[in-house]
Amino acid sequence: MLAPSAETDPVNTSSPPANTSCTTKSFTLIPSSAPMTTTTTIGPQNSNTTNTSPPTGDLHAATASKAWYGPLITTTILHTALSPSVLRFWEASTGKRGQEFADHANALRTHLWHRQHQHYPCIGLHLFLEITSPRHPLFNHLLARLMTPGSESVLLDLGCGLGQEARYWVWSGVERRRVVGVDREGGMVKGGRVLFEEGEGVRMLVGDFFAEAGHGDNGGEGGGNVLSQVGEVDIILCGLLFHLFPLPTQIALGLALIRKLHGRPNPVILGWQTGMAMSGEHGLAGGAKVFGHSVESVRGMWEEVGRVSGVVVRVEARMEEAPVFGRGFVEREFGGVWRVGLVFWWVWVGV
Repeated sequence: MLAPSAETDPVNTSSPPANTSCTTKSFTLIPSSAPMTTTTTIGPQNSNTTNTSPPTGDLHAATASKAWYGPLITTTILHTALSPSVLRFWEASTGKRGQEFADHANALRTHLWHRQHQHYPCIGLHLFLEITSPRHPLFNHLLARLMTPGSESVLLDLGCGLGQEARYWVWSGVERRRVVGVDREGGMVKGGRVLFEEGEGVRMLVGDFFAEAGHGDNGGEGGGNVLSQVGEVDIILCGLLFHLFPLPTQIALGLALIRKLHGRPNPVILGWQTGMAMSGEHGLAGGAKVFGHSVESVRGMWEEVGRVSGVVVRVEARMEEAPVFGRGFVEREFGGVWRVGLVFWWVWVGV
């Protein structure tokens, strides 16, 4: 299997990068009777909603219009939109190149959208092809940590979808046993296995990770609390996950992840999501909503998680440009006065 070329300088694995350093230690949760949910408002809001249940079907309902179903991709689009390392990943991981890979991705998109009813922008607009992990400021640091001989670090990709981000970490050199993906949609996980045409691949679980957050609605096809089945992890990746839910639900999920990391050395939660200059819920085509965070509000949200849990957290965040595949989508859906992109964030827990 081809290996990615190094695109940035090596990272010192003995401590977190500059501005995020912490000593090597585990942390202990402080028992608290604090409620699992909160209606605290952080930053300017465009919605007064206090609904704490995870939305079910909002994005699916929205795509009755064709706004989220784009044209077929071509080799020209692939070479224009994807970085060389991401393109090598897809070619190596699927065994397909050029037009053969484009046809494979187009066929999967058609199957997931029309047969599995996975009506998400990441499917209809081929956004799943844009691997975002290597753009994250902590990627190289955590990659080195996971690859350190004798390391027991394990990465959980929460809301993994097709599992492309999790598989990118493995392709980059991490042992498969150190990566696990979880999603509530069994159709997405199955779609990932078709996309990668793999037999024994990266471990992927299906279930309701909101059960631990106190919001379980049995929407996860695996049922129960899937987080308890994952085993011990110390790195949790949440790409394009939190913005799907209203703020109180985001905080409840953050609390569940804090509990999941209990007792682990140097635990960290990292991710990215729709970024806006002004935080709040924003309506999309067909009536769906996403919660856009500013740099300030994502920091505030995680600081609230730390306050409620009684665990010290250190939060970093930055706004960056949306990826090429998603740029037209965010400009169309969030145009006008909104400054949009991706907010990359990371939370050192128990420092």
